[in-house]
Amino acid sequence: MLRELNVSGKIFQLSRTMHLLKIPIIPKFLKQLNRIIFSCDIPYNTDIKNSVMFGHNGMGLVINKNAKIDENTLIMQHVTIGANMGKFRVVDGKKITAPYIGKNVLISAGAILLGPIVVGDNAQIGAGAVVTKDVPENGVAVGVPAKVVKVLNKNEIKEVLA
Repeated sequence: MLRELNVSGKIFQLSRTMHLLKIPIIPKFLKQLNRIIFSCDIPYNTDIKNSVMFGHNGMGLVINKNAKIDENTLIMQHVTIGANMGKFRVVDGKKITAPYIGKNVLISAGAILLGPIVVGDNAQIGAGAVVTKDVPENGVAVGVPAKVVKVLNKNEIKEVLA
């Protein structure tokens, strides 16, 4: 059911496709449409995989254009995924300034992810968490500032979008 309701995600993907095809004006229009209807700011040049879902149509969602979000990730409402005042680091030979989020990640409502951090595959970020450090693969991070309180074992990992 969640897949049918992801209108803001579809608007984003259409704007990204138009941007990659170098079609002018339409990507900017679609970005503003998303902003007006869903109060979300998702730049069309952000690297977000097609299978990423936005809970509650991404209401209040803000994503930095330099963030990277991998497959089957679920991002709930009022989440901020942003840079941190020009800080950067090198990961896999690439300079990053905003979060890189792995596959099958759950980012709960109101979470804030800041800076050049890496969130590993199958990680879970709790509601209202403020994440400024890496979260390992299968890690569960909660709190302000966020701390990894558990690393899930294979039996505890579920597909976020199953």
